[in-house]
Amino acid sequence: MRFNHMFSFNRAIISLAIFSTVARMYFFFNFQKESSSLAPDEGTYASLSSWVSQGLQTESFQGYDESFYLSIRGFILPASMLVRAGMDPLDSVRLISSIFGLMASLLLGYVILKVKNEMNSLSLDHRKYHILLLSCYVVYLFLPSHFLWSVLGLRESATEFLVMVCILSITNLLRYQEVNYVRNLFLFSIGIFYLFSVRPQIGWITSLSVLGGTIFLSKKRLKFISCTIVLVSVALGHAASLGFSTQDRLTITSNEILGIYETNEQGEEIFLAVPECIQNEAVKVGGSEFMCEALTETRAVNAKNFLTGISSEFASLDRKKTVNSLEAQSAIPLIGCPLKEGSRTSEVLCLVWRTPYNGFTVLFRPLFPGDFTSGPSRLAGIENLGWLGMILFMIYLISQKSISARSKQLVPSSCFFVLFTLGAAAYEGNMGTAFRHKSLVLPTVLLMIILLWESSSRFKRAKK
Repeated sequence: MRFNHMFSFNRAIISLAIFSTVARMYFFFNFQKESSSLAPDEGTYASLSSWVSQGLQTESFQGYDESFYLSIRGFILPASMLVRAGMDPLDSVRLISSIFGLMASLLLGYVILKVKNEMNSLSLDHRKYHILLLSCYVVYLFLPSHFLWSVLGLRESATEFLVMVCILSITNLLRYQEVNYVRNLFLFSIGIFYLFSVRPQIGWITSLSVLGGTIFLSKKRLKFISCTIVLVSVALGHAASLGFSTQDRLTITSNEILGIYETNEQGEEIFLAVPECIQNEAVKVGGSEFMCEALTETRAVNAKNFLTGISSEFASLDRKKTVNSLEAQSAIPLIGCPLKEGSRTSEVLCLVWRTPYNGFTVLFRPLFPGDFTSGPSRLAGIENLGWLGMILFMIYLISQKSISARSKQLVPSSCFFVLFTLGAAAYEGNMGTAFRHKSLVLPTVLLMIILLWESSSRFKRAKK
């Protein structure tokens, strides 16, 4: 009887994965062949894929600077290869998005089957735990908005898959320590490096979450190796997100040009402007002739001092939040601050003051039955009831006081959830983009629920 139940559970997981694959294929072949109004960015990504496939310079793409391409290169390059092979640009970004979404769903299915097999060793009612695992998998696969973002031509599914690889790898390392540790180290190092070429901001959050997990490794040698690999992966990923380009510049060969000046009627010395020059031709400046030659310069794109970069990004959060809310029907209102804004300190304190409200807005708004601004926001409001239920259920599991020493496995996923929520609270300017970006934390929320339930089950077993 128990064998039949286990077989039925495995078959259910496999059937759900197959159904999800078929649904993705149906969507790909039957959805409208133009950029969706729900995700206008996919039109931009499709155009960029076509642009790159033609070998054109990315810094001259539709008014964007090269840092835009570098921040999404890991998603655009595979799509551009499909365009070069003859596929429509919009279809190419949608196919790459669906492939990443499919890999993420298969990865979670594999994890659920593995956790289920381990939990079968506990002498508890397996049916409740199996129902929980199946429910988590169904929610992940078919939560309408989450499914939609993973099949449209957006980088959300690629980002989510890489986040899952990193978080699950460090969780496995915490769970099994030195069992298959080389594989886990390799996976989260590749995941961190790749994330910086898909969505660099999430690369930083994921890196900090993985680094937080390494602190709780019990083996000192493994802890040192893991921390080193994280830091190296961050350095390499950040360097890759900068990129380098070469540029030819025509210049005067002689340094004497710097000392040529003339005196005006007032007796003031004015340095002479260098005229445009043509390669290998002489140019006259102040009665003297100089030769022009081409010099090749190599420069880092978007390079800046690390601490200066963090400071400038932090200082620009309010400005970016305002830009994100412009002309948005679902703009997140800016609540008042008891401090007088103007100085850097007061701006930071006001940001902290608004974080609880903005964090709640990012996670749960628009909230059913009101708070709607459009048709899609009504569907979002209904979905957010599910998000509210998941968070409340997670809080309930934590309140059971059954968190054991094994719960250090929760550190990476909980760190990611908290850091993402804080970052989104500071950055998001409207509920629409917040609702879309929020799908990134769905797998970590589900993983926390599964681990908390497992911890609770082990605690109950120990009390018997």
